[in-house]
Amino acid sequence: MTHPEEPFAEPQHQDAPDESLGTPMGADVVDLTSLDDMFDTTESMQSGEVDDGNYQCIVKNVRIQASKDGQYKFLKWELVVIAGANRNRHIQKSDLFEIGGQVQLERLPYIKGDFKTVGITLGKGEGKVGLLQALQLAAGRSVEITKKSGKAAKSGKSFVNVYINKQLQLTDDQRAAWDEMTAADQLPF
Repeated sequence: MTHPEEPFAEPQHQDAPDESLGTPMGADVVDLTSLDDMFDTTESMQSGEVDDGNYQCIVKNVRIQASKDGQYKFLKWELVVIAGANRNRHIQKSDLFEIGGQVQLERLPYIKGDFKTVGITLGKGEGKVGLLQALQLAAGRSVEITKKSGKAAKSGKSFVNVYINKQLQLTDDQRAAWDEMTAADQLPF
């Protein structure tokens, strides 16, 4: 314990762990020892990049994002793998569309093509939607994607390309798992 006359004194260590560790003030004490046996049979979550390959995913969201310096703007797709060994892992897809305030016209066909692949037609007029609405409509769509990594020949820098191949129809089990995951995202804690 720190005393006012010793503001930089070392805290005293307790021999036994604090039983209320991790509990908010006034909450019931949680017995964490009941989890110890469960950890023996639980696999650790994978971290790092998902390997190159084809994956069945759900579009969690698509948003417009800017680089830290504001010079680059891109669409950022967040994809969640829904089948196989990488289930529930996330894959990011970024589509650069603006540099220094200038729209990169040569990039627009790729962006339009990705939305068309997920069943959304960009533009104005009957049966078409604007980009803002398309960002919202894309969430929850299921897709097959291909992830490919490589190194640039000149710079030697690593890169990742993610291609949206086709829209998929979710099975009832996949839809239920997705609904459960998105409901958990809405929890207030």
